[in-house]
Amino acid sequence: INTAVINAWLSSPLSQVRNIAGNAFVAAMRPLYMSAGMALSGDFKGAGRAFSMYDSMFSTIGEGLSVARKSISRDAPITEGSKLIDYGVNTGKEIDSLKAAAKGNSERYAANMLGWYHSWANSPFVTWPGKGLQAGDDMFKTMVSRMDMRYQAAVEADEWAASVARDGAENVRGRVPTKD
Repeated sequence: INTAVINAWLSSPLSQVRNIAGNAFVAAMRPLYMSAGMALSGDFKGAGRAFSMYDSMFSTIGEGLSVARKSISRDAPITEGSKLIDYGVNTGKEIDSLKAAAKGNSERYAANMLGWYHSWANSPFVTWPGKGLQAGDDMFKTMVSRMDMRYQAAVEADEWAASVARDGAENVRGRVPTKD
């Protein structure tokens, strides 16, 4: 029953639009908030690094859409596990046990009705709203993780450049990444 109720709440197109808008807003504001926080604390170099996250945001939209396309056809998010799916699998096993243990027509009828309801509540028609939200979440999680990687790369590049300036290129050569 819980799965059907949740999917009914999510079936509104307004829920889908709110999810996409909320994820897009959070992804777009993250670099700005990081940059503003660093600038207010006097870390202007860090503030500049945070803005490098915007480049990754725009360059990974295609990858995010690819992840969303894969995610919408799966029962669980690509980016993390799902407690709801595990609960549904356990419920299916419990219903099968009820069917096997049913004695008499009324118990068999009740177990079969539970099985029918469980199949209906987990059908693609009923679960599409949740899958749409799942796909949108996976898309934006992918984009934000790439933005974080870009920020970390900017931090490491600045630290390496500072070590070259401080120690001289000849003393830093062992720290230069190679293709091997």
